[in-house]
Amino acid sequence: MDHAASVSELAEFLLKMIPEVGVMAVMNHRSLLAILFLGGLTIASGQRLYTVHDLGTLGGTQSNAAGINESGQVAGASTTASSLTHAFRTAPNSAINLLTDDLGTLGGLYSGASGINASGQVIGLSTDGTGAYLSYRTAPGAPINPASDALGTLGGITHGISTIVNGIDDAGRAVGESVTISGFPHAFRTAPNSPINPATDDLGTFGGQSSSAVSINKNGDIVGTYLPAVSGAYPYAVLLKGGAVTVIGGLGLGGVASLNDMDQVAINVNEQAAVWSNGTVTPLAPLVSAALGINNSGQAVGYAPAGTAPQHAFLYTNGVRVDLNTLIPANSGWTLLSANAINDLGQIAGNGQINGQVHAFRLDPVISPMDSINQMIALIGSLATPSDIATKLSSLLDAARNALQRGNSHAARNQLNAFERVVNAHAGKQLTMDQASQLMAAAEATIHLL
Repeated sequence: MDHAASVSELAEFLLKMIPEVGVMAVMNHRSLLAILFLGGLTIASGQRLYTVHDLGTLGGTQSNAAGINESGQVAGASTTASSLTHAFRTAPNSAINLLTDDLGTLGGLYSGASGINASGQVIGLSTDGTGAYLSYRTAPGAPINPASDALGTLGGITHGISTIVNGIDDAGRAVGESVTISGFPHAFRTAPNSPINPATDDLGTFGGQSSSAVSINKNGDIVGTYLPAVSGAYPYAVLLKGGAVTVIGGLGLGGVASLNDMDQVAINVNEQAAVWSNGTVTPLAPLVSAALGINNSGQAVGYAPAGTAPQHAFLYTNGVRVDLNTLIPANSGWTLLSANAINDLGQIAGNGQINGQVHAFRLDPVISPMDSINQMIALIGSLATPSDIATKLSSLLDAARNALQRGNSHAARNQLNAFERVVNAHAGKQLTMDQASQLMAAAEATIHLL
């Protein structure tokens, strides 16, 4: 096997082997992979850190990626062979399949997607048989069902779009904005897998005249915006946490895009991409830029000017913003225009130009066995394992690292196998089952690289 493999390949392998490893806990695989694959990646001059995958189309000429989940499923919209626009959802780590990935509509001609959760539920906007635009949420892995998937409204009716759904969590709670009987849009949050209930789901106006919810995390915290009841006012960005509303990102011209589980927010202030964290706004790029997604490692993605180009996709990681075009093979044929979402494995979904057309892409990080072993050593420290066990395990990893430096992958594999035996011997004793599960998963993923 090559000494570099994509995260998507490793994740797929790891998920397949989870039931076969006695001490592994499925619940830990996401946080583990984030530590294992993201923690030690460095950006050096000339280093190519991503493979780029063309997601194709639904038979037309263009596609757009809106979201990506932890399985590498991408949701978005694409033109069809008949020049319509339909929402799509790919299989894990796959391109668009014309036979399976067209999500259809609510009975009309149009649909688009705005997000996807861990189970493959997609949210978005679609027309019904009358041509009205309605928001929807699909069942896991299913196409749009006109009989059950429309979200409804907060009681208001307009001649335009009454409800816009912007975000979804893994429990199936959808958030967005919907017109009330007052005629003003209010932010909403549904119950899991339920339509909008005007009696329970109206989140109010956050102190303004109207409001919108944009993103929700696993804790139920929400980011959104409100518009003051003042003529000519600009929207304010807010965080709703535990019933308390906090204005974030400064005053006016505030837009939010994505919220992670640590309440870090990809935010846009006065047409400038930024990240808000615990009251601090960190600008990421010059004006006419946008931050569009953020993961639980604090990595943010979006678009910004790059040299003479008005727009290139960027990644912000470890305090550095990098043009993603510099991190893919130079002969790929791609110009990456916008990075729209990033998952906890570091996979990125966005839009770029290839062969004169705008297509959705998926980027997969690459990692070497040496990087993986170095991150395993850091993982041992982060888990606060007993000092004698930590010393024994670290010495085995040092031996594996030395073997790799000599070019002896067979010896490195033997050291990792010995590492696994030590972990198994102490699982549920000096090591908690949670510590053992993460260490075993890291070892198996590293062995898979050799």
